Amino acid sequence: MRDQDRQAVQGVLAAGLDWLYETTQPDGAIITNNGLGYRATGRLRLSFAPMPAPVVVYIADAQYGTNPERTLRNPLTDTEILEVAALLEELGRPAINRWNGAGCDTGSFQLAGPIHPTLAAAAAKYREGCPDHTGPLCSWDGCLWFPTGNKLIVQPSWPSTAVADAA
Repeated sequence: MRDQDRQAVQGVLAAGLDWLYETTQPDGAIITNNGLGYRATGRLRLSFAPMPAPVVVYIADAQYGTNPERTLRNPLTDTEILEVAALLEELGRPAINRWNGAGCDTGSFQLAGPIHPTLAAAAAKYREGCPDHTGPLCSWDGCLWFPTGNKLIVQPSWPSTAVADAA
């Protein structure tokens, strides 16, 4: 990873980790299991989720072949995954487990320690679903349960070098 990309990844990781572990979410906040939208940093995108694998690395522009297997032409490299793991360690949140990675379009890291209890509560509220209707995103027309709760989520303080994808 180039120094500039490494610094960008480190900045986004620091902001995302602070959000996962240190940021208080207000009562009534709701967040999906997928967490936040992705943040682009060079070739990589990062996402932060209130689940067992709260940090996921994606290829920003995954390219697949036209062959029947749709082979990934630009997978994550072992070096990229190891560099993200090293940055997590440097930031005090070492990975205790990893899924996918080299050769894939994603790599997921499980980190030690529980996420902030208010973020965990916001995710639990999503999993419990709409109290008035039928499910997490509520299929009833006009129900504002999820959009109202989701708008309450306190966002991370992303570094100015990060580029947000559409959430």
